[in-house]
Amino acid sequence: MIQTAQDILDGAKHQTGNKTVAVAMANDASVLQAVVEAEREGLIHAILVGDSAEMREIAGHDGFSLSEMELVDEKDPVKGCALAVDLAVNGKAQFLMKGFVKTAILLKALLSRPELKVRDVMSHVAVLDIPGRERLLFFTDGGMIPKPDTSQKEAICRNMADLVNALGISPF
Repeated sequence: MIQTAQDILDGAKHQTGNKTVAVAMANDASVLQAVVEAEREGLIHAILVGDSAEMREIAGHDGFSLSEMELVDEKDPVKGCALAVDLAVNGKAQFLMKGFVKTAILLKALLSRPELKVRDVMSHVAVLDIPGRERLLFFTDGGMIPKPDTSQKEAICRNMADLVNALGISPF
């Protein structure tokens, strides 16, 4: 049973099949370091969308390699986000990650593709592993829907419950 963030990571390492993430506007040191580490750990394969010269410069400066990753050169954030979303739509990536770009730009690209919409309400879920706590803490929608109505609140909670169930976590 999953009780810690490490349990989630260990489970992801043993998953079979394609685990490709498209990173929208990946030209940021912390984003690149996280993706390089995740790929090194066998969690993902990455396709990096953004200013490829800047990504290579960051990698060289910070002492890591992007040689195992596919780079898609696009300097414009709107076009870069659209390209990253296209990778998900076309099945070349199963996950989408926000890089160094305004959330609104990425969401606009995402919401413009109805084939990715599987629910009426989109929300996010954060999972925290707090030292000293015996289980993970989940919280949802810290601002995507500023003033949700009752049906939106129900959908947001359903999204979180579905994630908890998908991870095989008992809610009690």
